[in-house]
Amino acid sequence: MKKVLSLVLSLVMLLSLVVPVSAENTYPGNGTLKDKTAAFTIEADKTTLYDNGGEQIVKFHIYAESVDNVPIRAFQFTLVPSANLTLATELAADSSFSYGYMNTDTLIRSASNPDGMYGQFEYTPDSRYFGAAATDEGKGITTKTEIMTIMGKVNGVGEYTLSMTGVVAGNGDAPDKVTQKFTSTVAGATVTVKPGSEQPQPNLSLALSADKVKVGDTFTATLTNKGMNIISIIAQMRFNKDVLEVVSITENEGYTNLASGAAVKVRPTVDEANTNGVVGMSIANTAESWYPAKDIVTVTFKAKAAGEGWFELYESTDGTDGCESDISGGAVTVEAGTQDSLVMRVVPQAGTVCPKAANATVKFDVVIEKNPGVAAAQFTVGYDKSKLVLVGVTKADGMLGTLTVEGDKFLWDYSEDLTETGNFLQLTFTAKTGATMGSTSATLIHVDVGDVSNYDEEDVATQIYSGEVTFAHTYEEYVPTSEDIPATPATCTTKATYCKRCICGEESTETFEYGELTGHDFRTVSVVPATNAAAGVVTSICSRCDETKTEEFAFADAAVRLTVGTTDGAAKIHRGTIDVPVAIAVDKGMDSAEFAVAYDKTRLVLTGVSTGWILDGDTVKTATKLTGSTKVVLTFAVKTDADNFVNPGDAVVSISDAKVYSGEEIMTIGAISGKVVVTKAGDINGDGKINSKDVTRLRKIVLGAEKDVLGAANINGDAKVNSKDVTRLRKCVLGVTSEVYY
Repeated sequence: MKKVLSLVLSLVMLLSLVVPVSAENTYPGNGTLKDKTAAFTIEADKTTLYDNGGEQIVKFHIYAESVDNVPIRAFQFTLVPSANLTLATELAADSSFSYGYMNTDTLIRSASNPDGMYGQFEYTPDSRYFGAAATDEGKGITTKTEIMTIMGKVNGVGEYTLSMTGVVAGNGDAPDKVTQKFTSTVAGATVTVKPGSEQPQPNLSLALSADKVKVGDTFTATLTNKGMNIISIIAQMRFNKDVLEVVSITENEGYTNLASGAAVKVRPTVDEANTNGVVGMSIANTAESWYPAKDIVTVTFKAKAAGEGWFELYESTDGTDGCESDISGGAVTVEAGTQDSLVMRVVPQAGTVCPKAANATVKFDVVIEKNPGVAAAQFTVGYDKSKLVLVGVTKADGMLGTLTVEGDKFLWDYSEDLTETGNFLQLTFTAKTGATMGSTSATLIHVDVGDVSNYDEEDVATQIYSGEVTFAHTYEEYVPTSEDIPATPATCTTKATYCKRCICGEESTETFEYGELTGHDFRTVSVVPATNAAAGVVTSICSRCDETKTEEFAFADAAVRLTVGTTDGAAKIHRGTIDVPVAIAVDKGMDSAEFAVAYDKTRLVLTGVSTGWILDGDTVKTATKLTGSTKVVLTFAVKTDADNFVNPGDAVVSISDAKVYSGEEIMTIGAISGKVVVTKAGDINGDGKINSKDVTRLRKIVLGAEKDVLGAANINGDAKVNSKDVTRLRKCVLGVTSEVYY
């Protein structure tokens, strides 16, 4: 099959080579699909470029869509590039100049992807023909779907276009077998290459405070904007995170100007910048404004390793002075230090602490990160006395040496040079009464030469990095008790939610789920009775959420089973009335019942019901509690027309729209229909025939030996049963007359 489809597509490819480029962008349809639209769209990832003296690559995205949501089972087109546009001819994912198929998991069927739509899906670079075919009935593209991408090369100033011709989309197994065609529309793509001299110049620049530093040194990088009319800005200061790390980010007047009244503004934290190697910002306003030349942000960097601390500066701005550029931001050379330093960092054990919590404690670990060897160190603990109270300085577990503490000053010393790294000391604080929310820090301070020395009594250079804790509520989940009121109660489908709570008791607007679902409480609202031929249907609605469900049940499984009369034709009548029993089998107590009687109203009239039941039109009701087996008797009269004639034939009697209750619960019901046979005039014995047997039976009725059970003995219609009726019936049997009283 695949070989045949390939041949079909190849023939169509050859045909497409001779189709001229259409100036139109609409291809008329026919048949039932004439008023349905298949839209083909080509979009370029870049619509404006600036001449750089060489080739530039543009990626084109090709989409297909059934506007009316009718599946496109087969389609074809031939790409038409302008003479100055060169399209890729290589299908390779790792190629720098190629084409490729998109959404292959849903569009292309294969041995490894049996659920794909199209068995044939192919682009031929030589002819630039694309064809898709061999999909099942009811399958095919409906929503806007990208089917392929293809790269194109542009070189020089001018306009470059990509469109398509020979477009066919329809219902066949292959493009040349389409009998019903969509009306197809084509929207091509245009790329404009402008002179390089017209390219907008960057609005942003980067100034570095140093071009050469040593490991451990700090320097700044300041991002500045020139005067510009813009609406929005995305800026990225990318840096070599293997050599440099961000210490702080300071927002300057330029940032304030840009962010004032902005609809969106995003700037990373120090940790995010170091993780990604990017200090970025994104600011979007609703209208264009003039921004004077200002410093936007100043970033303080620390040199952490020898190497080239390079910078790159990316800008994307929209507006009159909008520009997209990616340029070098310069570099700082980092050299190794001439002397190793003792490097210590003060690290909070918890980044956020609630100062309102009872006995709120704040602890910092003093960690040695780099140690050239130290035998004595004297420090003062520096901290925010408006928020913290120092309660202790202790050695870390396993730390050697002697620690002497006096207030916020301490001295550590050891009998030889300590060269270990890791946890050194622990600083313990409590939150000061009345401390406000916000950040607070702690550090170690040494002010005199000789405060830190080795065993040879040589000074040791020291770098200390402070630690910072944020005073704020720490909202967490907890195990609710019966006294905790949920923010939203549990439902059938969602758990209860509770507000997160700080250790101080303050509650957050942020919630968490806890507990179990209530589960549905389905209540039966209607029952379609089961029969011996079809399952019944119970419809239930949840009392809590109004969800509806339906369930089928068999006649044998019904809680109440009704059997109407018989189906074997034993119930016969010609004129008069007949009782039809409805047998009722109840598995458990039935408190009340109501059901409609459906019957052939051209032959019968429901006239009565047995004692204990109420007849309301064609509806039978009872409020009497029933158990086990019982019955209700329905009385029918044979219906006669204006001439007092009956309508012989089978009259089916059935139960519909039944509601049987046990308390407030609607019980399931099974109902088997019965029938009453309205016999023909002259058929005295009810066997469906008029013959000598009927004459014999009529004679006995006339003589009073038998009763006229069926009410069929008045053959001549004079309202009497006598010898005249025998004479008329004999004539009918012998074929002398057909006049009998119906």
